[in-house]
Amino acid sequence: MFKKYKDILNIALPAMGENFLQMLMGMVDSYLVAHLGLIAISGVSVAGNIITIYQAIFIALGAAISSVISKSLGQKDQSRTCLPCDRSSQDYSTTEFSFRGLSIFAGREMIGLLGTETAVAESGGLYLALVGGTIVLLGLMTSLGALIRATHNPRLPLYVSLLSNALNILFSSIAIFLFLIWAYLVLLGGPSYLV
Repeated sequence: MFKKYKDILNIALPAMGENFLQMLMGMVDSYLVAHLGLIAISGVSVAGNIITIYQAIFIALGAAISSVISKSLGQKDQSRTCLPCDRSSQDYSTTEFSFRGLSIFAGREMIGLLGTETAVAESGGLYLALVGGTIVLLGLMTSLGALIRATHNPRLPLYVSLLSNALNILFSSIAIFLFLIWAYLVLLGGPSYLV
């Protein structure tokens, strides 16, 4: 009985940690963007809600993939193990393409439909286009994490999430603080110094 709980916790705790780290990535983005002002943080906050919906759909698809692969592995049917992988890659590609198109071409309008002011919709639309336009990375991380967890390596996706969080903090900090320095230079007449 104790071994079953231990086996479940060995799978569940890394998956919970991975989901926590994915949410933490959004929190870090919000913290860093708060340095840009109220309109920027409002736009990112509203866009974050839409990205959370994308993430929930990817997690649901990943859970479906894991269960089908686990079933075929449990039945020791290696010939059927690759079938869900092929089908899931088609499903993910279709979903990612749809979300990417929505984010890039209709992000501002989606945020505007939520009742935000024009400046917030523009700021959030830009964030949604940048982050939602690269939603393929979140989809890949979620789908590959589900595949890896189903093949008896539940901790590897957690380590990948840790690495992606560290890279997110580094690159977001560089981008935002360099943008702030550039904005201050513009306010102080800095471009004249650069000529």
